[in-house]
Amino acid sequence: MPAIDLSQLVTAADKAAAVQACRRAGVNAERARRLAEGAVVAVAGHGAVTLQGRAQDLAALTSLGLAAQARLAAQNDTGFAFRDGANRVHVLTPAQMADLWQKAMAFVEAVHVASWALKDAAGGVPEDYAADRHWPG
Repeated sequence: MPAIDLSQLVTAADKAAAVQACRRAGVNAERARRLAEGAVVAVAGHGAVTLQGRAQDLAALTSLGLAAQARLAAQNDTGFAFRDGANRVHVLTPAQMADLWQKAMAFVEAVHVASWALKDAAGGVPEDYAADRHWPG
């Protein structure tokens, strides 16, 4: 009879840790998916704008938001053309662009906070971590 190598045994705790590691990775993937999918936000005095939260979108929005703040500070009312996630062009005032930027960053923050709550949940990441109820709507 062959000898059993006890160092190769997988315990219930090992299995649970592996499940949690997979779920944490799943939360990261779901967070990235939801950010890329974006959201529709209402811009004051303008209406609905479809946002995407991919890295390049957030970089562009940050640049536009900073430019909007600079124009507001300089009392420069030159507007912005912004093509949204639905491929619609919006002409926004500096105040509207600043509002769009703030709402975009609030969306990104809310998605991150939701992912952190899932990862920090008592009892571990739930099996249904991708369910809409866990994420901002």
